[in-house]
Amino acid sequence: RRSSSLSAKMLAGSMPEDFMCPITQEKMLDPVIAQDGHTYERKAIEAWFSTSSMSPMTNAQLPNGNKTLLPNFNLKSQISSWEQETAFVV
Repeated sequence: RRSSSLSAKMLAGSMPEDFMCPITQEKMLDPVIAQDGHTYERKAIEAWFSTSSMSPMTNAQLPNGNKTLLPNFNLKSQISSWEQETAFVV
């Protein structure tokens, strides 16, 4: 059901909230998944982790203090598709 909701938002032309970094509240260019399971803009979460080992979303300690970030290729692809569909200019 999430994909149909996302498709509806894409067709409406409004940027889906999922495309926005929860730290910066701006569209993500390099989305990464942190060990808390949430996706962030790489630069924003790296800056966050430079001073904290807590999740910005849950305010909980990261598992084993693990600050590993994994690229979120799926979300990056969705953002790119949305930009093409809406002729959004960065």
